[in-house]
Amino acid sequence: MDFLDFKRRNGLAGVKKSDTSGTRPARSDRSSNRPENRSPASDRLIHIVAMLIVLVALVSLANRGVGLLPGVDGKPLSLLRLLGWLMAPVAWMTGIP
Repeated sequence: MDFLDFKRRNGLAGVKKSDTSGTRPARSDRSSNRPENRSPASDRLIHIVAMLIVLVALVSLANRGVGLLPGVDGKPLSLLRLLGWLMAPVAWMTGIP
C-alpha cells in the first residue's frame, strides 16, 4: 500500500469514505480528554503549575551537580554562590556595596 492508497482509504485525498455520510458529529458528540465541568483556563493553570514544578526540580538537580565540584575556600559550590560571584560586578556598578 502506498501513501495515496492510505490517504484514499482514510478519506484524506478528497475522496470520502463510503461508510460515512460526510457530516461531522456535533461538538458534544466528539470524544474529549477534558471532563465537561473543567474549563480550558483550568487546563492552562495545571500546565503552568506543572512547568513550575519541573523548573524547581531542574534547578535542584543543577545545584546538586554543581555541588559535586570541588569547593572553594572550604565551602562547597552551589548555584547561589556562582550567581553571587557573577552578579557581584553588576551590583557594584549599581552602587550596592
